[in-house]
Amino acid sequence: MASIANFEALFHAANRRFPGQPIQVRDSAPATIHFYHAANSICSQKVRTVLLETGQPFVSHTLDIFK
Repeated sequence: MASIANFEALFHAANRRFPGQPIQVRDSAPATIHFYHAANSICSQKVRTVLLETGQPFVSHTLDIFK
C-alpha cells in the first residue's frame, strides 16, 4: 500500500492537472459526488481516503480556506 505522502502527492498532481474534473476510480459509473475540500483539512483527507479506497468516483473541487 502506498504511503500517505505518495497519495497526497499524486492527488495534488491530478487535481492541478484536472481542477474540478471527475476523478474516475477503476471502471465505475460517472461521478455523482461533488467534493469541495481543502488540502490541509484532516477531515477532507479522511473523506478523500475513503472515496479512493472504496473506488467511489467523485468530482474534486479544491478550496483555499486561507484566503
